[in-house]
Amino acid sequence: MRRIAGISALLVVFSLVTGGCGGGGGTKVVIAQASYNPTLDAAGLAAYKGKTVYFSSVSNNAADTSIWGYKSADQQFIYEAAPSLQTYVWDCFVKAFHRIGVNTLVTPWSPGTQ
Repeated sequence: MRRIAGISALLVVFSLVTGGCGGGGGTKVVIAQASYNPTLDAAGLAAYKGKTVYFSSVSNNAADTSIWGYKSADQQFIYEAAPSLQTYVWDCFVKAFHRIGVNTLVTPWSPGTQ
């Protein structure tokens, strides 16, 4: 009898722990780097064309996100990036800079640094 109670308790704990994992009931939306298409007013940003910016990394310090994604405010959607959310955001910034004609460098000593 004690063994059955122990197994039952273990199953309850296991179901509680695994029930809180994964998608959490929201609809999963995969955000892909290739599908990001920045729309910027290139004419209004013409003064930056040909300039160079040192842009090495993006840090995600938001408490309500993970390395892979975040949930919508209403918890209905789970946005996931691959390979990671920080890499996705970094690539989107670089793509936007390039769209308006700004060169990006990962390190300040990269070729072309003025």
